[in-house]
Amino acid sequence: MLLDSIDPGIIVEETQRIALILSQSENTTLRRAGDRMLECCSFQRVYKCTRENGAYFPMVRIWKCGKRGCLICDRYRCNQNIYKLFDVFKEYELENIKFITCTFQYKVRPHELREALDKLSGCLTKLFSRKMTKCITGGFKALEAVCDYQGLLNPHCHMLLHFKGEDLTSDRNVLRFIASDDCQDAIFKYSLNSGKSVDDIKKTIFWFLEHGIFHQLIWSALFKSVGLGAICKIESVDQGSAAEVAKYFTKTWTVPDEYLCDVFIAIKNKRLTTFFGDFKIKQGEEVDENPVIKTEYMGTSEDVIRLGLATDSPFELSVIHQLSKRGLIKVNVLDVPVLDSEGWRNLSEEMRIEILNRP
Repeated sequence: MLLDSIDPGIIVEETQRIALILSQSENTTLRRAGDRMLECCSFQRVYKCTRENGAYFPMVRIWKCGKRGCLICDRYRCNQNIYKLFDVFKEYELENIKFITCTFQYKVRPHELREALDKLSGCLTKLFSRKMTKCITGGFKALEAVCDYQGLLNPHCHMLLHFKGEDLTSDRNVLRFIASDDCQDAIFKYSLNSGKSVDDIKKTIFWFLEHGIFHQLIWSALFKSVGLGAICKIESVDQGSAAEVAKYFTKTWTVPDEYLCDVFIAIKNKRLTTFFGDFKIKQGEEVDENPVIKTEYMGTSEDVIRLGLATDSPFELSVIHQLSKRGLIKVNVLDVPVLDSEGWRNLSEEMRIEILNRP
């Protein structure tokens, strides 16, 4: 489930629930994390910005605690990953990008999660160090661990991998692996379960190799050879499915209350999402069409609301409008006579539209 599909109010409530549990922990680090998450839920800061042309516009910025497991901050990270992936897709053909999921064959307890994530990362490092995976130029991987009602977690990894698209039928490393016991066992088991002949399966495998990608059976054997479980799925991607991949992270709202502290200790300082190879984003110099010259802190959204409802300043009225538009506050216009102030009415229609349309 994408965090964007969840009501913002529910996200705040769930984050507050998680933060309260952490703040009551005996662990000092978890208590501090819980306190910062509570602040993240409650303080939206408003700034008054001046641009080169002398125009003012309100900017509402949520104060982010940056903690893993904070749904507000995780929502921001998910959106950032989605935007980065969309930028990457502009440079590559989506036909050569595959969505692959790998997992362990067993579930773990919350106190075993950190060890399992370390093992998962080590297995993936071993996988991509093999010579036959040199046909992968880059990708994006994200670790996830969803908790069930019994408190068991299934650590797994979702990956977007880009292949060169070159013919692999003559690659010695690939051919050597296909002839290995791991790959031959996977082919024979699939033949028994599907009823297809081994020759037909090998023809399908080589058809995939001609197009420069690995068949699912090769992936299954590869994962088994480095200590991982069977593959969950492999499929092509488009921008919609890429957004689904980018949202993955440890879903703390699925964790029962009694296991939350163990999960937070497990994911502390863990890198759950990674761009690698050609997918690695290099920060370029971006030129803002309307650069901000000066930023003035006005206070929290609560402070600005009190100020804005007691003034006839067009700027402060536009701040109230933006806060209401973003769902941070609810204002009944009929109950706020200041919105019909003389100063606001005296502005030209063009000026009103300009103020209300500012970001």
